[in-house]
Amino acid sequence: MPASQTKTQLTYDRILDAAVACYTDKGIGKTTLEEVAKLAGIGRTTLYRYVSNRDDLLSKVVLRDAQQQQEEMRVVTRYHDNLGDILVDSILHIMRGRRNRPINALLFGGSDDAVIDRINLSPANFYSMAEQIIAPQFEQAIAKGEIRDGVTQELASQWVTRVILSLITYPEGFLTDEDALRKFLRVFLVSSLIKDSS
Repeated sequence: MPASQTKTQLTYDRILDAAVACYTDKGIGKTTLEEVAKLAGIGRTTLYRYVSNRDDLLSKVVLRDAQQQQEEMRVVTRYHDNLGDILVDSILHIMRGRRNRPINALLFGGSDDAVIDRINLSPANFYSMAEQIIAPQFEQAIAKGEIRDGVTQELASQWVTRVILSLITYPEGFLTDEDALRKFLRVFLVSSLIKDSS
């Protein structure tokens, strides 16, 4: 990697780290770009090379966190050899992040509901995450005859996306009771995609 790309990436990461620190200290709605630039040790002009406004900064922080979570899920599920286990453990990992990751605590902690409107939680933004969860084992599950008739990878990805979004947005008791969430996912999600998944 050329030195200029390394410096660019380091600056970008410093900006996002500074944003998370400011969000944690002051709240997302009260954080200014000036505060982020100051904490990152850069000028405002430099900041505008990386983000166009506050909403763009927030979206980039959320995207980086989602990408980090995807990498973590690959590690969590690396030894699984069936789609049901991958789905359940991936979603459990996402829900742990919903509870423990700083940006998720800020977004979904209930202190500033208007913040949710500033990011796009549409299914399209989460679709690639669901597709990456499903893709490695989906073809193998089809070859083994495990997938329910009519279920395609695209339909499965859409369904998993909607389940994830629903759980993230309205977690109810599932944030503190992983056994209940595991059972819920097995009974309703996994069995809707995989034959005889009990």
